[in-house]
Amino acid sequence: MNRTRCFLLLLSLLILQHIVYSTANALEESPNNGHGVNYDYLIEFGRDCVAEVRVLVRTWDSEARAWMLLPRLEKGFSTNASLTKVEGANLEGRRLALYVNVSFHLPRGTTAAFNYSLPHVCLVHRGKAVFLSPLMVFSPGGSGTVSVNVNWPGSSFAGADAALSSVRRSDDGFGVTRRLPLLSGRLSFVFSVPEEELREYVNCSLTFVLPERYSWIAERLMAFNSKVDGKLAELFQRKPSRLTVSFFLPDRYDEGPEGFVTPPNGDSTGRISLNLYLLRMVDGMLEVTFLHELIHQYLFANGVGAGATWLHEGLATYLSVRLAMGTGLEAPAYVRELFDWENASLQELRGLLGWRPGEERGRRWYAMAYRAVELLFSADSDGMRKAVSSLGDATVRTPEDAAVHVFDHLNAEGRSLMIEMGLVSAQDLAQEIGSEPMTPRNETPGSAVMNGTAQTVQGIPQTVTHEHLVLVLATVLTVSVIALILIDVRRT
Repeated sequence: MNRTRCFLLLLSLLILQHIVYSTANALEESPNNGHGVNYDYLIEFGRDCVAEVRVLVRTWDSEARAWMLLPRLEKGFSTNASLTKVEGANLEGRRLALYVNVSFHLPRGTTAAFNYSLPHVCLVHRGKAVFLSPLMVFSPGGSGTVSVNVNWPGSSFAGADAALSSVRRSDDGFGVTRRLPLLSGRLSFVFSVPEEELREYVNCSLTFVLPERYSWIAERLMAFNSKVDGKLAELFQRKPSRLTVSFFLPDRYDEGPEGFVTPPNGDSTGRISLNLYLLRMVDGMLEVTFLHELIHQYLFANGVGAGATWLHEGLATYLSVRLAMGTGLEAPAYVRELFDWENASLQELRGLLGWRPGEERGRRWYAMAYRAVELLFSADSDGMRKAVSSLGDATVRTPEDAAVHVFDHLNAEGRSLMIEMGLVSAQDLAQEIGSEPMTPRNETPGSAVMNGTAQTVQGIPQTVTHEHLVLVLATVLTVSVIALILIDVRRT
């Protein structure tokens, strides 16, 4: 082996030793970023379903930078920790509108306590209750337990979303304990309670059916309906004669649909069903969802069949958001932002013609229907209003019926837009306005494009960390040194 190769080999070994030594010191001196951190959730509630939540976060062998999610619905938050950051939360690129991220620093061998109260931690209807914990998502590598005490005489545990560590009985109720982390990030279970009588709350053509504990919901929706009733009367020829608004519980595994409708059959009463989980969502989702389902009933009353799905869902989503704007509620802007994030292209909207009643296609399809109607209102607001107000004079049963009806009331720009969206054919347009050439519209990407890359919860390390990079470099250098040695050995 010549002197040059010996020098290179010695230099490589010295660099490798320095990298390994520096990395070991850096890892020992830096906080562990969540590993070895213990999270214990203590949740207690009674018949009012307002939970007192206490979270104890501990670290033993090293200091740590850690984070956890805090519900925005919380009341009376307090902590003895030194907070470094409180901001909006994202999980795997999905915005968590109901949570904020709380980041903090824990010195070695310390415990931080976080306390708050959370309303509607359980939802009750017809002698059944569903408990849904807040999201218990925290720094990767963390572990712990969640303990829930239900102080409700006459209550009885009925079942949970997965195998539990333990269920214990007590004179006033029961308790549930489970190890963390959870795959779903949330503990949920069902339990029985003494049944509460349902009451009817009547407001003109609307009848709300609720247990007395939720009488305030009926009052709130009655007040909201009085604000939008006149606007709906301006848009539609006819209004539903009688409607019953009832409520249902979310599933213990999933929140489920926000609401659905049953159209009137002959002289029967139409029904609107709303999920009580709306009480745990963004402020105003109760009103916006109620209005969404109410518009469906208005469409039925004006002869639009369930088969015209894209127009049903497009008008229900668009009008519910637009009419709820300016009411001071957070939900209209939140729903609009969700749909903007989907960033559906004009070319995708042609798929709306294949959307059939009862098909659950997810939020993106509602966003597509919203965008189609929003674009049409932007292109020709007067034409769209005429199309809506004349629905009672037309037969609209299929997606194609809906497209032709809207097309007939739009100006040239609106019709051109429907051609680009694929909701009507170019032949339809040629028959209506002759052979006038079409000017393509320039589509401007939504703001969601700027955030198209996957995001993570604030505080999670990036996929490729500095430690990983150092390890890769050290490995490459080691392989190179061994290769040099082997080459010289073979030559000798």
